[in-house]
Amino acid sequence: MKGLKNFAKSTFWTLFYQSLSLFLNFLLNIVIARTLGPSGRGLYAVYILTPSLLSMLLSLSLDESHVYFLSKGHSTGNVFSISLVYSLVSGAFLFLSFYISPKIYFSIFKNLPQNAMLYAILITPLFLLFRYLRSIFLGTGHIKTYNFLDSMRIGILFVFISLGVLLIKPDIGIIQHAVNYHILLAVIIACILLIPDFKYGHVKTHLFSLFKKELKYGLKAYPGITMSFFNRRLDVFILNYFRTPGEVGIYSVSTALAELLWKLPNSMAIPLFPKVAKDDKKSSTEFTRFIARLTLFVLIFLGIFMVLIGRPLIIILFGHKFLASFVPLVYLLPGIVFLGVGRVLSAYFHGINKPEYGSFFTIISVIFTIVFDLVLIPSHGAEGAAIASSIAYTISGILAIFLFSKETGTNFFVMFAPPVKVMFKIINKGKG
Repeated sequence: MKGLKNFAKSTFWTLFYQSLSLFLNFLLNIVIARTLGPSGRGLYAVYILTPSLLSMLLSLSLDESHVYFLSKGHSTGNVFSISLVYSLVSGAFLFLSFYISPKIYFSIFKNLPQNAMLYAILITPLFLLFRYLRSIFLGTGHIKTYNFLDSMRIGILFVFISLGVLLIKPDIGIIQHAVNYHILLAVIIACILLIPDFKYGHVKTHLFSLFKKELKYGLKAYPGITMSFFNRRLDVFILNYFRTPGEVGIYSVSTALAELLWKLPNSMAIPLFPKVAKDDKKSSTEFTRFIARLTLFVLIFLGIFMVLIGRPLIIILFGHKFLASFVPLVYLLPGIVFLGVGRVLSAYFHGINKPEYGSFFTIISVIFTIVFDLVLIPSHGAEGAAIASSIAYTISGILAIFLFSKETGTNFFVMFAPPVKVMFKIINKGKG
């Protein structure tokens, strides 16, 4: 199969660095959970989600545009200039809106202290710029660097938080400062690593002209990217609104474990996007069909394995206080399987310049998330959030498969069949 070897190599390095990020993130969660307990863990989850959410909302999916246009040979220097200027302008707009009407922010990000909310606003442009810088490396084919940067960022955060709680004070304020300083250092390192890459790109375009093209592409992808974030994080905010930080802490452990499975399809989708953008549609369709089917069945196997080891894993890593995280974890797993398939197919749609497809099935999923969250969370808490998310994720994945089938002429039910014949062909070809 065309390009499988290079794709497998890219997927391997993506999975390696994402596993490293996951390991560091787990160590980080263990430190926070054991020093601050469920309530502190919940406040940390809300605090770090705040700039992540705001930067995603402000991004207009220009990071997706960066990958697409750099894959087509556009200049790194132009893309970097757009990233820097837009991040600064967006940050100024965000701060001004917060200064004019802070009540809006405090009503959305409930339970955050006033100084924490201000810090979250101030560091949001750095989160946005870091998002853009990473996408530049993906677009220029430097997938190792793209993935390394996220592992590096989490590693810096782990060191800062560990030193803070061990040497200074086990306090949420110390953790907030660690979050603030780690993203600044991560941006500086990313800029330094990007310097040699400024020579990339043979397509020379006027800066404003490129920005308009990127904006047009980005706005098609934006609803899907935005809704995808909400699809995986909205339940945390709703749970925080209706229940307590302690229950958010319990649920955050459930999602952290469930999203272990998410790393595999994400590792495949990241190199798949630029590959599809470069290849012809016939070969990229065949390739994506195989990857999506493989993803489905590997995730089913991993989900069963997670059910078997989930309870002792929670006790060993987080302690008995977080044992209540197991049931929401079990409820989340079926949805994570279909969400993973949807992630792979979304990369295909982005690569063929039809990101609006991803937007469609993700928006539908978010509608179901909101409805079921509002019905189930007030009365069932974390377990209700897990059930609501799993239903929404499943709907999202099935819609993605349906749209892929319609776009490519693939039989819908074939997408649920194990890719055994394809695997045998690849193995026999390798032997030959």
